[in-house]
Amino acid sequence: MDILKTKEPFDDKLFLELAQLLRVDQLIINDHQRIDKSEKIALLEREYKQLKEVSEVQQNHTLKLMADLDNIKDNLKSFVLPDRSIRVPDPVSDIERAIMKEHLDAFDSLLSRINKSVIAELIRADEELQRSMSKAAKAVQKCRNIFAQTTP
Repeated sequence: MDILKTKEPFDDKLFLELAQLLRVDQLIINDHQRIDKSEKIALLEREYKQLKEVSEVQQNHTLKLMADLDNIKDNLKSFVLPDRSIRVPDPVSDIERAIMKEHLDAFDSLLSRINKSVIAELIRADEELQRSMSKAAKAVQKCRNIFAQTTP
């Protein structure tokens, strides 16, 4: 942008390239001839600032999702200790079923939030991540089916 500010005559080609990179509205790009140099630069600076803010929000949202996943993982680990499967009474108590269902609901909610978030596009673009998300969704459904079968 510094080049645009100082170069004379104004470089419309560079402006258009930057405008497209910053996803400026197509109507503005089409009518750029009617906008003066200072307005064009101000427009690019606003778009850059907005794009940067969105990126920071996305990053913070992703970090929150990761922290939530770690909490769910820790809760599940504390609930399902390695030697616990040997000691689990048959049938499992209602309290333990409720706790396990809470963990399952939390994980299912997290998967849903991930699928609705901005990182969903990145996941769809990566086959391995897509497989992992699919496996997680299938595991949640399998657990739901088990709960449905064992509900008194």
